[in-house]
Amino acid sequence: MATIDKNGKSGSARVPNGHSSHEPRRTFRIDRELPKRIGAQVKSHPATVLAGVGVGSFVLGALLGSRLGRVALAAAIPYAVGRVFEGVLGQKIADYARELTEEPGLDAKA
Repeated sequence: MATIDKNGKSGSARVPNGHSSHEPRRTFRIDRELPKRIGAQVKSHPATVLAGVGVGSFVLGALLGSRLGRVALAAAIPYAVGRVFEGVLGQKIADYARELTEEPGLDAKA
């Protein structure tokens, strides 16, 4: 959604937390394109992709296989969840919860 500022220049609309309103659409587009991009990389650079998967698997195995890795992961999860709820998704969840708790037939502005 484009907006016009006081100088007549157009820009992208921003939601209150500073993120672009186009962000969810871009994320869904990236999600749809990801399998195609991965397939293209596997076909053009199979050895590199195999090495990347091997390194990623080794790192995940090391993290999840050690006590220290599990503690770090357990500490990181609440932080990541907090970041998600601070963003656009959190605002949408809050709006949905607010709608669920309103009594039917009552005007919220009254």
